[in-house]
Amino acid sequence: MNELNALWLPLLVGLAVGFGLNPLVDTLPTFRRSSLPADNGVYVRLQRRPCWLALLNGVAYTLAWWKFPSPVEALAVSLYSSVLLLILIVDLETRLIPHVLIYPATFIALIGSTVDPRLTPQSALLGGVVGFVIFYAVAWLTRGGIGWGDVNLAAFVGCITGFPDVLTGLTVGILLGGLISLGLLVSRRVPRNTFIPYGPFLCLGGWYAMMWG
Repeated sequence: MNELNALWLPLLVGLAVGFGLNPLVDTLPTFRRSSLPADNGVYVRLQRRPCWLALLNGVAYTLAWWKFPSPVEALAVSLYSSVLLLILIVDLETRLIPHVLIYPATFIALIGSTVDPRLTPQSALLGGVVGFVIFYAVAWLTRGGIGWGDVNLAAFVGCITGFPDVLTGLTVGILLGGLISLGLLVSRRVPRNTFIPYGPFLCLGGWYAMMWG
């Protein structure tokens, strides 16, 4: 019972931070970007987005503080969960993964690996390199099917999960993306050659690997 009572604080903090993330969803895509999203892409704008952001972020914080015994671990996972959630929503609505967010987040993840008990600097760096290389190869093979933002996101996922858990995160993300894309095509909800944002699937895969990899 005491443990459950202790989770009220991270829940409330997570809800407050989630509400604070909402303005960033509109602000981040306005920064300079290298390329524009395709006109025939899938865009999803969440109804009552502030509420969803707050709720999902609150749940993520609560799970982090319930799962990890170390406050440093729980704090790091909470921070990375907020970044992943922010990227997920921005990519859904704009098909963009802003460099102004992903680069500082990756740098912070590498620095954080020096104090995060889940990781070592070596495993975080190796995870980032593996994620980057795998998705760079996928982007090259698909000739634009995967964007540069997805490549950077894969590197970030590697930095927050480390090696070999990055492989779990990428695998889950690829499977989720494939299944959802196949379902949309089979149900004829989208035509062929439609660009579907891949970032949200990578975010979900990375969060799963970070929590249970």
